[in-house]
Amino acid sequence: MKLSEIINELFESPEMAEYLIDHSAELHRHHIIQMVCKAPIDIRRKAEILAELSKSENIEKEISEEIKNMPPDKADTDSIREFLAQNSYRFNYEYVTKAISLMTADPGGVFTVQMVFFDSDSPKGWDRCHFHVSSSFSNALNFIGEDMQSYELNWKDKDALFYYEIRKWSPGKDGDYAEIIRYEYVDGKVMYFTYEDIEEYPLNGFMPECDLNLITPFKTGDILTVDCTPYKPKRNILILENATNDDCCSLQGLAFDPYKKVYFTGAVKHGSMYREFYLTEISPLYRITKTQEPLTGDDTILTEIQSFLENDPKKGRKMWMWIFDLNNKENRNGVTADEIRDYIKNHTD
Repeated sequence: MKLSEIINELFESPEMAEYLIDHSAELHRHHIIQMVCKAPIDIRRKAEILAELSKSENIEKEISEEIKNMPPDKADTDSIREFLAQNSYRFNYEYVTKAISLMTADPGGVFTVQMVFFDSDSPKGWDRCHFHVSSSFSNALNFIGEDMQSYELNWKDKDALFYYEIRKWSPGKDGDYAEIIRYEYVDGKVMYFTYEDIEEYPLNGFMPECDLNLITPFKTGDILTVDCTPYKPKRNILILENATNDDCCSLQGLAFDPYKKVYFTGAVKHGSMYREFYLTEISPLYRITKTQEPLTGDDTILTEIQSFLENDPKKGRKMWMWIFDLNNKENRNGVTADEIRDYIKNHTD
């Protein structure tokens, strides 16, 4: 399977897919592992992709070469082995296949199900409801289907902000149940999981994670739509700068906070375009795309800023610094539309 085929499958954003394929020589193994493990696709498909990718690596040879190239008195062979193993396709394949195998119930074990839904009135942005206990994973999925039908919910509604948590519990010697693993069932697929025992299973790479550091094609003045559904609502942003493309904080955007009624800046790759919500989300990079629809309401000012910036990185950097300094000096967390328009008026050459 070619890397270009994998990228096209993982990224709904045509801009990201095309750019990553054109610049695939800049992608290292850890980039590819991250983009597969954090992708909004079924974990069974992630396992298939990782299995295919593992055919291209020889982790034992890499470990031997790494140890051989280090001074004997400084070679921490155990650390080298652990680091290279955890950053291999094979290790991540084994990690996800373990999670898949745990979908089978243990004797006396149960699966619990809860809907998790977006609630703008909640302090953390999310709430839970519809608790249910099932004896098997398939019964848990049946409950989800019935629950969605009773509430007329549809996965095809791209603006639907809900998903289901399925937790596996096994009985302990003391009579209590212990949580083994948690799955996140999104869009009719088990997309993510995390183990309860983080010491035995230290990786968290298979959870929705906004911190996906990849190179991007976006430039100062681009108006983009960020789509992290069903974890967060869609949002329009404007790129102020992309100074160092391979840096996690380099892609700086401007967005409107509908709760505080101000415009704020943040690192797009870190999911900072949703600063007001507690929960992490699918990385914006999988679906981020240039905005096609005409802007309305509080987003219309993004077009005014775009015209002012004229795709000039220096202007974008200067505007970003103005907002940053203003927030620091006055202990605030954003700027108003009137302040932005005053800034544009006073900085037009």
